Amino acid sequence: MSWDLFIQSLPEGITTVTEIPGDFQPQPLQMRRGDLISVITEIWPTVDKSDPAWLVADSDSWSIEFNLGRVDPVETFALHVRGNRPPLVEIARLLDDLGVRAIDPQAESGLFKFGTAIENFGGW
Repeated sequence: MSWDLFIQSLPEGITTVTEIPGDFQPQPLQMRRGDLISVITEIWPTVDKSDPAWLVADSDSWSIEFNLGRVDPVETFALHVRGNRPPLVEIARLLDDLGVRAIDPQAESGLFKFGTAIENFGGW
């Protein structure tokens, strides 16, 4: 199993997924794959980029699979996190550097929030 985060465009100012209007149409992120991989590599320099649609970063205590898909530019992507202590600071930095937010199905609000993420990680 994994703790999954889904990165996509979300309405400004929402604090829970229940505030997303029913007619909301997420806009594609429109990030060029190479640019996205560069940001990921800045944060996780040893990330395995052998498959540019499915990157993998590993440490002794966690693993992250970056499901970028095959569409370029990237419209949305997911993180699949496993381990005993996730790299929350780095995940928050990735979202901040990209100027995006993440849906966290384990979170009470449905959104990734740094302060509660360790509890959500343990929830899966």
